[in-house]
Amino acid sequence: MTEKTARDLWDARAASRLTFMQTKKMARFNALYEEACWRFIEPLLPGGGGRILEAGCGTGRWVYRLVPLGHRVVLSDFSPEMIRIASEQIDEQGVSDGVEACHVIDICDMHTLADESFDMALALGTPVGLCDNPHKAVAELHRVIKQGGFVFCDMANQYRKALDLAKNDDWAAAAEVLDSGKSQSNGGFVSRSFTPKKIRELFTACGMEVLHVAAVCPFLSFPPNPEQVAVLENDESYAAARDIFHRFAETPEMIHVSARLLIAGRKI
Repeated sequence: MTEKTARDLWDARAASRLTFMQTKKMARFNALYEEACWRFIEPLLPGGGGRILEAGCGTGRWVYRLVPLGHRVVLSDFSPEMIRIASEQIDEQGVSDGVEACHVIDICDMHTLADESFDMALALGTPVGLCDNPHKAVAELHRVIKQGGFVFCDMANQYRKALDLAKNDDWAAAAEVLDSGKSQSNGGFVSRSFTPKKIRELFTACGMEVLHVAAVCPFLSFPPNPEQVAVLENDESYAAARDIFHRFAETPEMIHVSARLLIAGRKI
């Protein structure tokens, strides 16, 4: 698939993605996902406010946590329509004063952003797994971060992806995922998943020290199925899931069964 075609797909999805993210039925899942990531992000935020890149931002998510804490945020995505909607939402939500810029750029080629110009980069929502060259994407995130700065990414788990396909009796696709990490996503574009070992190797190969590899909402699919969404509406079930996810997020067994994996690295 060409870059232009991929951009067209994401442009077409921009409005529906915003609607999906804002639906009441997804509120509990979104809160659980954000909390699972934020508990690793928050302790590493620069003191006194810093400059943070939200790469592959879609319609924007983390800017609404970061700006109220005094951080300056730059948003980037390769979809012009995603960036247009993100810009509108920033204005509507009253955080535009803390946003330096919204760029239409590919995560694999962010040459318009200066070397070592950010304290932290967040590439969450699997932009690294959806891009053409994951190594280039991580290398670019490493390049724009200051020495000692932090990079956060989340990626699909290769083992769990294969398991889910096998459960749906799609054994050929499961074998392809295990062999190459590639699978066909809804919409017709290729996505990439990674084993926990490959995630670590991707970061270390780009010159980063791995601080965390963690399971994100490990028992849930991404996106969650209707039954999982319904379960999270129950307060007791939500609290129990959150407790389990927090306590076991970094255990190797839980990491290997989680659909989504979070990695945090420091530039050395």
